[in-house]
Amino acid sequence: MRYKEVCDDLLVERGVDFKKLIKSFFVLLFVAAIVFLVLKDAKNVPAFAEEASTGEWVSGLSDDFYDDQSDDSVDYARNRLTDAQKDLYDNFYEHLSRGEYTITSGFMGLSKEDVIKTYKSVVYDHPEFCWLRGGCSYETMNGEFTSFTFTVYCDDSDIKSYQWQAENAAMDIVNQAMAYESDYEKALFVHDYLVNNVEYNHDYADKRSQTEPPEVSLGCSMYGALVDGSTVCQGYAQAYQYILKKLGIEAVYVTGYANASSHAWTMVKLDGKYYQTDVTWDDPTYSEVIETNGGVRHDYFCLTSQDISRDHDISDEIDYEYCTATECNYYIRNGNYVESYSRDKIKQIVSSAIDNHELVEIRFATDEIYEQAKKDLINKNGMYDIFAELNVYDMSFTYSADHPYLFIFKNF
Repeated sequence: MRYKEVCDDLLVERGVDFKKLIKSFFVLLFVAAIVFLVLKDAKNVPAFAEEASTGEWVSGLSDDFYDDQSDDSVDYARNRLTDAQKDLYDNFYEHLSRGEYTITSGFMGLSKEDVIKTYKSVVYDHPEFCWLRGGCSYETMNGEFTSFTFTVYCDDSDIKSYQWQAENAAMDIVNQAMAYESDYEKALFVHDYLVNNVEYNHDYADKRSQTEPPEVSLGCSMYGALVDGSTVCQGYAQAYQYILKKLGIEAVYVTGYANASSHAWTMVKLDGKYYQTDVTWDDPTYSEVIETNGGVRHDYFCLTSQDISRDHDISDEIDYEYCTATECNYYIRNGNYVESYSRDKIKQIVSSAIDNHELVEIRFATDEIYEQAKKDLINKNGMYDIFAELNVYDMSFTYSADHPYLFIFKNF
């Protein structure tokens, strides 16, 4: 028998003392016999009697919190599993919902790869388990799993407080989003809300490469985004995923790499089609490369897989959909996507948006068209000519050196 520990996908093997194991087995056998005799004489005492009378599990978790949390229609990672893996997934989910972190059954016929993939699928589908540290430990006998334990970083007494703080914050955003009619408008509202109300925590990002203290683990989850207003990419992605699922919009937690570092973002299904959205990279507090006077950006709202692959590498941990739709891309949807350059086109975009938005965002279809625009609008001062023709003198603009975007905003 071998004992293996998984933490941040790193496996550490340790030997097991068989004498202690055998001794423990006989102790457990004796205890089990005593319990059997006691239960045999019991008079119809219902299981979980305390839970039945209080409506809450002894662990402090509330059953109500998990009602409707697991839904086949939106559990994307689960739907990519085999039937046997789905059974284990459901077993994991039910135990976590009850505040039970060690599972001792349901592994028969499943390989180590199956179990780890299933574990990740549960975590990816359910950001509400924000107290999970992202690691696990497990035991095997003759190559078969005998137990699996999720790693948590807080006491059960704290979990209920964490879950309700996050839930209340999420429902406040959900209630505001319900004022909008279409799923696109709701998804856009939540995206903008998170960008406006959450700051990227660079300290957390730095500490995650070291031994991670509990407050950093919690802060890096959706709890950090929704309650503290400060988190990293994981927290942005989980918060966005969780709120959209509450709104009935399918949202998927995506992992991969960006800028040579591990990264997370969200895949969203709107009008029956999938799109890639990175809320973190649309937050100016993440990067100061493009200064927009605090305005919300939409560079990474509803992209195709090809577009986001310019600077994101999607992992193969889950069979992610390859996104090809463009209808819900922010720039295309709002008429700010320029496929052939003309100064009149830019003037039209600025004129139509200037009264309603502090930030005008324009995307050019190709790098060549973008170079044409920069040559005319920047090198030849064409942007200032447009401002003068529109009689606006409180505007400024900036542009990206790496991507074909132009940002026009009001001065404060």
